[in-house]
Amino acid sequence: MAKRWTQEDVDYLEMYWGSHSIESIAAYLNRSLEGIRAKAQRLGLGGATMTTSRVTAYQLSVITGVDRKTVKRWMNQGLPYKKQKLTRVYNYFIEPQDFWKWAKNQKHIDFRRIERGVLIPEPDWLDEKIREQYNSTLRRHRSFWTTMDDVRLRDMLAKGYTYARIGKELERTEKAIGRRIKFLYEKSHKGA
Repeated sequence: MAKRWTQEDVDYLEMYWGSHSIESIAAYLNRSLEGIRAKAQRLGLGGATMTTSRVTAYQLSVITGVDRKTVKRWMNQGLPYKKQKLTRVYNYFIEPQDFWKWAKNQKHIDFRRIERGVLIPEPDWLDEKIREQYNSTLRRHRSFWTTMDDVRLRDMLAKGYTYARIGKELERTEKAIGRRIKFLYEKSHKGA
């Protein structure tokens, strides 16, 4: 027959769920792993990794809109984390304040992609970083090619300019130059 749960047992489970491994909670309470998981589910405690202010490396990848491998690279580049075993596997946990402190001076993070209101408290500088990134994108990307742009592009191609040099002259990326050349070529050969 199963051992009855006392209020002390429930209090202990609620207090340490998510901060201690399930194995250590089970050992302390002298219960099976399945019994601990089942009681936590009945109490609505959520997943063992979802009950703290910390986020897992996977959760951080979702919040920031990047691949898990990118978060792993960030960790190798100095993002503070803690490796902890709560279930059968080890998880990598990141404190939100540690992420923000590390991320502030990182040039490769697109702050516009970060889901707002999840990694709290958000720093005061975040809105300004997002505004800067948005404005720099607007300066780099122009939405329409003008007839004069096309004339200049054709002229520079005829003179043997590289895509990089043409891009610099027209304030566009090499990829944009290549796409426009392809478009103009297809347009001119469509009727032929």
